[in-house]
Amino acid sequence: MSKSFNRFQCEVCHKLYIQWSGFCHACQNWNSIEPEKNQIAQFKIDDFRLENISDSSDLMTSTGWDLFDRTLGGGINKGATFLIYGEPGAGKSSFISNLLKSNYISVYISGEETIEKVAQRCRMHGCHPQNTIIINQTELLEVKSILPRIMPDIVVVDSIQTMTKDGKAATSIATLKEITSELIDIARQTGIMMYIIGHVNKGGQLAGPKHLEHMVDIVMGLKLTQKQNIRLLSLTKNRFGTTSSRLFLELSPRGLLPIET
Repeated sequence: MSKSFNRFQCEVCHKLYIQWSGFCHACQNWNSIEPEKNQIAQFKIDDFRLENISDSSDLMTSTGWDLFDRTLGGGINKGATFLIYGEPGAGKSSFISNLLKSNYISVYISGEETIEKVAQRCRMHGCHPQNTIIINQTELLEVKSILPRIMPDIVVVDSIQTMTKDGKAATSIATLKEITSELIDIARQTGIMMYIIGHVNKGGQLAGPKHLEHMVDIVMGLKLTQKQNIRLLSLTKNRFGTTSSRLFLELSPRGLLPIET
């Protein structure tokens, strides 16, 4: 006996989905997916035959920074979530600036610094003046209501430890994981590249600590070196490619810039 399933359909291009999403990947429209008119629709097995499933390479995209693409092994999958950690002064925010210079529409969510402070740094580092949007916000529900109005390609959360949900701070592992999980869902449903900045504790470990690493797609750390202005970017997890590449960067007034090794 055939089984019935709830399905959803884009009202613009009529693409069918087996679960709701806030973003239609077929026509690139937000908030266009609604329950199919016939709520209990017949499951179409043809939609899930191997020959009808698109290759994962179709989802590959550039980060907007060629050198970083090469470090990752050629780019990333759309909807990927990054976790970036490092000691205070390592240059996490400066590193992010390199990703905000492209033509991608980017939203920088600052929970620690004022928008004026972030804007000052972005100008110094040459971020795209029209496509970089800076928001001072920590409440996850507010963030979720803002993003569909902007439809960004990149979202930066600085930092995950400052985020709240329903006014509840991410001071416990459970809340931290819950907020991170929802950010990951946003990225996967919309194709956004999500960069989450995390603090480290006195021992140099990710504050939280390892509970977020298995949730995200890519984990990378910025480390101080014996040379004052040199930083080392290393990948400890990359769901889409290699972790063997390292990138040496020099901290300058224009941001973290690559250097020859």
